[in-house]
Amino acid sequence: MKFLKSLTASAIILTLAGADGRGSEYKTMPVYDRETESEVVETAPEDNPETENIAEARFEAGCGKKARSGFGTGWYAGAEGGLAFAESTFSSFGTGGAHAGGSGSLFAGYRFNGWLSLEVFAGLGGTRLTSRECCSEANLWLSKDGEQFRAAVLGKGGGYYGELESSVFLQNYGLRLNFDILAIIPATKDGKWSLELAPAISALGSKARTRTMAEKESIFSAGNWQLGLGGRVQVGYAVLPWMNVGVFTGLTFGTGRHIDALPADGHKSNFIWESGGRLTFSIPDKTSKKSGR
Repeated sequence: MKFLKSLTASAIILTLAGADGRGSEYKTMPVYDRETESEVVETAPEDNPETENIAEARFEAGCGKKARSGFGTGWYAGAEGGLAFAESTFSSFGTGGAHAGGSGSLFAGYRFNGWLSLEVFAGLGGTRLTSRECCSEANLWLSKDGEQFRAAVLGKGGGYYGELESSVFLQNYGLRLNFDILAIIPATKDGKWSLELAPAISALGSKARTRTMAEKESIFSAGNWQLGLGGRVQVGYAVLPWMNVGVFTGLTFGTGRHIDALPADGHKSNFIWESGGRLTFSIPDKTSKKSGR
């Protein structure tokens, strides 16, 4: 009799489970206890809603713990580029109007959480500078050995400031720390937008060639390396869980000799202004590589 009761209870369970082919959706099921000769109800494990979103599960496995905007914690890399201007003894906004240069860089870093990341970068660029109006009006003259005079000097080659231009090749290698303001505001912390303040420290190298604008005759060339300190503002948008696009603008100040290698003559400005676009990709970790995702 006990055997028949047990067999009957099992048949009822199989019938209920096979009614629609999805027995796992039933939260409770009757089971006959042979020792107490009574029916008990066991609760089946709840479905895990997190496994329903396969794309998100694969992303978290490949890119680390989810931070915000779908862009996970962990390693990332990317590239950026844009326009470059400079202010030194000469200026990108000197004689002849604005003279835009260009710059580009590669970067790689690690995102610790939703609001903090650290990256290394390596950048190259160049820009064109011309004399400031005050120096041109003062008829300042530059000799071929880099000395400045108030008038032309007999026996020395050179040119008046107002007739000269300086082409500067730039190198910049350093560290940048990114703080996302939107990630610490409750109303925006889970959004796809980011607004970052990013201080930086770098080794700033410059190679300047000063020549006449008309004949392109070389007057003076020199280069130097110095400590660069600066910062920028970055706005980004997570278009995909693993890709972020954005724009930036920022300044890098040289702490040593002027980047155009010319005598300062009262002009203390010595900085580079860069603005452009930025593209960032998250890097899958070892877990995703082993699983073939």
